[in-house]
Amino acid sequence: MRYKRLVMIVGVLVLAALVVWRVQLHFAGIAVEVAVAEKAPLFAPLSTDGVVEAIEVRLAPEAGGTLTELFVDEGDAVSVGEILGRVTDQKAAARVAEARGAFDAAVAQVKVASAEVDLQRGQSAAQIDASRATVGMEHAQLDKARHGPREQEIARAEATVRAAQAEVRATEAGVEAARIALQEMQESSAARIRMAEGELAGAEAQLDKAHAGARPQEIEQARAAKDAAAAESHNLKLQYDRAKRLHTQGAMSKSDLDNAEAAMLAARAQEKAAAEALDLVVEGVRKEDLATAQARVKSARSRVEEAKAAERLVEVQRKELEAARAQLEYSKAVLVESRQYADMLREGTREEDLRTQEQRLAMAQAQQRAALASRSTVTAAVQRLNATIAEQKRAAAALDAARSHLSDTIVTSPVDGVVVRKLTEAGEIVGPQVPILLLVNNSDVWVIAEVDDEDISRVRVGQAMQVLCEAYPDRTFEGEVVRIGEAAMSKGVGRVKAKIVRVKIQVADAAPLLKPGMAVDIEADAKLKASTLLVAADAVIEEATEQYVYVVREGRAHKTVVETGFSNYTQTEITSGLSEGDVVVVSGKDELHDGARVSVKQAPESPNTQLEATR
Repeated sequence: MRYKRLVMIVGVLVLAALVVWRVQLHFAGIAVEVAVAEKAPLFAPLSTDGVVEAIEVRLAPEAGGTLTELFVDEGDAVSVGEILGRVTDQKAAARVAEARGAFDAAVAQVKVASAEVDLQRGQSAAQIDASRATVGMEHAQLDKARHGPREQEIARAEATVRAAQAEVRATEAGVEAARIALQEMQESSAARIRMAEGELAGAEAQLDKAHAGARPQEIEQARAAKDAAAAESHNLKLQYDRAKRLHTQGAMSKSDLDNAEAAMLAARAQEKAAAEALDLVVEGVRKEDLATAQARVKSARSRVEEAKAAERLVEVQRKELEAARAQLEYSKAVLVESRQYADMLREGTREEDLRTQEQRLAMAQAQQRAALASRSTVTAAVQRLNATIAEQKRAAAALDAARSHLSDTIVTSPVDGVVVRKLTEAGEIVGPQVPILLLVNNSDVWVIAEVDDEDISRVRVGQAMQVLCEAYPDRTFEGEVVRIGEAAMSKGVGRVKAKIVRVKIQVADAAPLLKPGMAVDIEADAKLKASTLLVAADAVIEEATEQYVYVVREGRAHKTVVETGFSNYTQTEITSGLSEGDVVVVSGKDELHDGARVSVKQAPESPNTQLEATR
């Protein structure tokens, strides 16, 4: 009985304590922690990975052939324009020699055509001037015939006769000089052709020897040919020295001296060719010797063509001789007419003389029209000159192309950098499609990051990034976004095809620590909103149908429905339902209900501006 009474007393006491606690709770309020809703920037962490990249060059020669020299090794630093290797192309040198021969021949043709234009212009101008002078003279003679002569006119006519006689003598001297010049040019041109043909014969003989190889008796024959050529060269040298002395003394013409010199030069060429042929026979033929012999044959043929092209100058000189002879005939005709005119003046004008003078004037006018028409020959000569100039330009372009191809056999560095790898060795066959070196410019490196397409809105040009590398765990490299890709690309992750955007990040002070190909991690704080209404993320309560917070006003908690936006796990954006400065409950929400009295204290380490206790 006593036990039951004790239990009842304890129960009453507990009940009384509970009532007292509830009463105190009602009047004192539920203890909560709060924070203020405020406007501020909203940041969120961004993390991805990337790869270090740099300028890489797979260097290949422009020309194909054998890589004969490679001057660098892996790890060597190189600079722009530095020669790194050399490729041997035996055909390139032969093509240059052939192109040079064609160019020299074209130059000779241009000289011939230019000389022809000058000749035609000179002849046409001379004919026009002469015909105009003749017409003027015939007009004057006709006027004189009609009005009768005077003593001073007769004196002038006689002086004209004397001047015409002097002109005939001077023209005859010019014809003789042109004839001698033509003869000397013919002989000199023939000598040059013989010399060039002799050189070509020697070059072809060397090429034949190189193709055929040598036997003992051939070596002896080559040695005998060399000795004979040397003897002939020595003999012709003595003859040339003798001819030179005779020419100096006036006992030998210039053409004979030129012939002696041409014979001596041809003998020297034959001697040189015989010596080279002997060397080829003794040493045996090599690939480069064969190529050289072939190039020499082509060059010798070009010189033969050039010498034959120069022979056209003989034709120009022959036309000059013909022009001088025509001028002589014209001067003689002028002399005859001058004499007739002087005789006419002395005898007086007769009717038949007047008709004759009128006929002469008509003939002179016809000659003037013919002289004016001769301008068409000048035009044709100019057209031929333009054609030869165009051919010279084409030959020059071909020579430049051949030289350029020859220069392509030298391999130079296009960048400043380091040799990362040798892809070939000297002695291997290479070409434009066969790289020989891998070069990297380590002084300028960057990172290509792969950012998920859903995060790309959080990346902007100029944004700071932190680059981390496992090779340097205690170091962070500062980077800056310099380019954002224009397209999202697929990236396979298991069965899911994710979309990523490539972002270029320039890294300061990364060289030479970060190497191209290294994998790195990228971290950054991305700004989601420049300014928005934020509350602590713990203040938002989510239920199935709504989201709400408890707003503290006048010591009581009021349930307030809100709409949220972005969240960074510590802060949540409020898009509607709250105003800046509202006080929301952060901790102690579980015991709250709408209208409950609360005892407010400041939330520790709040991301927002700290709030003093609100009553």
